[in-house]
Amino acid sequence: DKMFAIVLLLSLLSLVDGAHTTPVPIVMWHGMDADSSDASTVGFVRQLLREHAPSTPVISLSLASGVLDSDLVASVLGSANEQVTRVCAQLQKNTALASGFHAIGFDQGGLFMRAVVQRCAGLAVRSLVTFGAPHRGLSRLPTCTAESYVCDAVQDAVALGEYSSTAQSDVLVLQYFHDVHRQSEYESQCVFLPDVNNLAGNKPEYATRLNALDNFVLVGWPRDQATFQPQDTEWFGFDGTPLNRTSIYVDDRLGLRTMQDAGKLHFITASAPHYPTMDEQWFIRTIGRPFLDMPSQLPTPFPTRPPTPGGDPTPAPAPTPQPAPTPTQTPAPTPSPAPTPTQSPAPTPSPVLLSLIHISEPTRHAQISYA
Repeated sequence: DKMFAIVLLLSLLSLVDGAHTTPVPIVMWHGMDADSSDASTVGFVRQLLREHAPSTPVISLSLASGVLDSDLVASVLGSANEQVTRVCAQLQKNTALASGFHAIGFDQGGLFMRAVVQRCAGLAVRSLVTFGAPHRGLSRLPTCTAESYVCDAVQDAVALGEYSSTAQSDVLVLQYFHDVHRQSEYESQCVFLPDVNNLAGNKPEYATRLNALDNFVLVGWPRDQATFQPQDTEWFGFDGTPLNRTSIYVDDRLGLRTMQDAGKLHFITASAPHYPTMDEQWFIRTIGRPFLDMPSQLPTPFPTRPPTPGGDPTPAPAPTPQPAPTPTQTPAPTPSPAPTPTQSPAPTPSPVLLSLIHISEPTRHAQISYA
């Protein structure tokens, strides 16, 4: 009868509504000289989700275990290729991620997370968000401005040569160091970045898997406030050459031109110079709602953020020097079940680097600056 039909309809609507509100898991990879609980990056996002989307499952990747037993050390020393392979296997085995998840990477972790998306078959990654990631590599290496055995070990390895076999097997930052004055060495001896950027153009699956994303979000810091140099590496530029004038884009080696044409590629400027001052309301409104399926029931109005000296006063899409389309927003995809957090083992550095490190010394964060 009519009453039965109404009850049935309401039940069906409830099921549909419930399907659309199931939280989509978020997987995060922290940056260099940080760990899986870093308060200014992965910890910042986890706290936001705890407050505004408490049912959203979160995995913060950790590579702590084995010889070093320190996630922070593993963020500086080891093999990028091995770390990406282990994380790939970890995520493939997690059946709770099979229906899809969002991926976030901070600086180095953003580059590594992109490598996971490109190399890892069968992952249902929906949105990939990178913060200040060195997608085209670094033209200058960080220097130590405070006592840190980890940073000192990197500097000692650099002294052996950035593209030496020891440096390339043990120091992560050197595996995406791009010295344009030594291009042939970079292409032949750098073990990670040339492949990830499909320099040889022989891995079409990299473009295919990136194009399977609903959104690829490149977040850059305000002018002159980047952690890595050159700053335009955050948006696939390099030393003043914007993305759309690079062979990666023109030849569409990673499918970025195709993604841009489809409205899937987004260029966003962060609201503050760096992580410790990132604005949570900016994050929710600019990143969380459009790309991470965060709920819209938040306090309004948002307070106005004062201009950042020397930077952009407000978040803005595609500022100079990187030409890019006005960021668009793609509707959130169908959610997925909750994952169970897991950990990956850390790589073991060679005896050369281990001899430079006092493992028993308390871990201290290095303060990074550029000459």
